[in-house]
Amino acid sequence: MIASIKIVSISAIIQHSSFYRTIIIGIIFMISNYACNKPYGKQALANLVDTSNSNIKPANPRDTSHHIFLYLTFDDGPTRGSRAVNAIAASDSINITEFVIGRFVFKNDTSRELFNLYKNNRFIEIGNHSFSHANGHYHLFYTHPESVKEDFLMNFDTLQLNHKIARLPGRNIWRIDDRKRFDLEDANASADSLKLYGYKIFGWDIEWRPDSTGRVIDSAYQILDKIKRMSERKTSFTPGNIVILCHDPILADTFNTSALRSFIRLVKAEGKFEFEHLSNYPK
Repeated sequence: MIASIKIVSISAIIQHSSFYRTIIIGIIFMISNYACNKPYGKQALANLVDTSNSNIKPANPRDTSHHIFLYLTFDDGPTRGSRAVNAIAASDSINITEFVIGRFVFKNDTSRELFNLYKNNRFIEIGNHSFSHANGHYHLFYTHPESVKEDFLMNFDTLQLNHKIARLPGRNIWRIDDRKRFDLEDANASADSLKLYGYKIFGWDIEWRPDSTGRVIDSAYQILDKIKRMSERKTSFTPGNIVILCHDPILADTFNTSALRSFIRLVKAEGKFEFEHLSNYPK
């Protein structure tokens, strides 16, 4: 039997915080927008702006002369695809980082059970994807950076998360030490606020996107080819380290789970890749 994981009561937090009371009441009356974008696609890598000082090198970088470190990440859990994510991580011994949305966890008993599966899986670490997920109104959400920070802190506290790693809803934005990159400017102030609070903000280097039917567009071979080309050209945020974005809900489709398992087999057969958690991402 899977051990039950204690989640801090939302009602207790409401009693002690007028901000949280406001946000919870707002959430109750808002219609759930179930994905990062519609359907799940996000800004293309080509639109990213890198404002890092090119002379600054990541501190203590890993030896990437023989290995490429891959960070397989999933957004928007828990959802109907969570059991597949959990099963693949365990059966293939693959390190996965799952970015969780608090209001999805508290949706019903099944959602809480799925969250507990993640908490009990040693191959899965849980990242912060906000409590409200902006309720689908991203630009409005980012016009209030302090509220964004409180939303993330609420998610961290109620779910009792262990790592200060975050991904902002609907934005491909990075804040790692003195290095930064972003796609849309409106989330910059929010990202800076979270960074000052000790968070590492992760975007992604490659997105495994679905089409309008929810099935992934690229095959396992095509994703591996993109990884190899990015590695050779050293165009990832940190060369030798590649963050891959997937979405939790798409693994409800067996077509996508089959593609993911094929990708994992191909990666393992190459012998030069290693799956890592984002908490181990080089500084």
